[in-house]
Amino acid sequence: MRPLLGLLSLVALGAGCLGVVASAHGGSEVRAAACEPSIRCEPRGLARAIGDEEVLRAQSSRATTIREATDVCPGAGYLCAGLEQRGTWRVLRWNEDTSLIQVRVPLPPWEDPERARALQNAAARGIRAWHRHPFPIRVELSDREGPYDVVVHWSTTLPGTELGHASTRWRRSERLASLAVEDFSLATRSPFDVSRTLDPRQVELTAAHEMGHALGLPHSDRESDVMYPSNTATRLTARDFRTMEVLYQLENGAEIRP
Repeated sequence: MRPLLGLLSLVALGAGCLGVVASAHGGSEVRAAACEPSIRCEPRGLARAIGDEEVLRAQSSRATTIREATDVCPGAGYLCAGLEQRGTWRVLRWNEDTSLIQVRVPLPPWEDPERARALQNAAARGIRAWHRHPFPIRVELSDREGPYDVVVHWSTTLPGTELGHASTRWRRSERLASLAVEDFSLATRSPFDVSRTLDPRQVELTAAHEMGHALGLPHSDRESDVMYPSNTATRLTARDFRTMEVLYQLENGAEIRP
């Protein structure tokens, strides 16, 4: 049985959950909740994407850079996947001056110690898969509070049949634009049988997929990629890494049009 992925869109994806609010610092903020209907994990381990991706249209305090797809998309992996259907796509990512992303992964306290440690380590491996792509990522296995950029929150199950949930906030002022992760949740139990703990490999791939979104990636259109919206990937691919590389070569907040 192939691993299940709970896939949620963090950036420029969602079902009416994005909005622009005034910033106290004179810029603009975009809050992206992971409210896109997620992958529904079927009893036999199959998964399917429910719902269409919606386009983020955020107004900024300064002019938006417009890039043509013909200039950006060739050689960009799946960065432009689905662009024709969406009509446009906005680059929302971390500030390029980010020196380190610090992540805390605690233990899920309701699981037995051995299983809890296995799930904790699995989530850490999934997140570390993006180490230095594009930024160094430091993952601490700890229950202690602190000034972390991302904190994994465990839940026995999540709403519906989700295996993961995340939300972000993107802010742009006159001199700086960056992404911040407001929530990063992972389930420990099957949505179909709460007595069954998820396999650590499922948790690892879910964490890798969610971290990809947290860094700004869209969904892939190829089954082998970890960012593909189903359970067919087994690891990050060269195409996943290439798409991330191109994403961080583009101006933060730029709009790509077909």
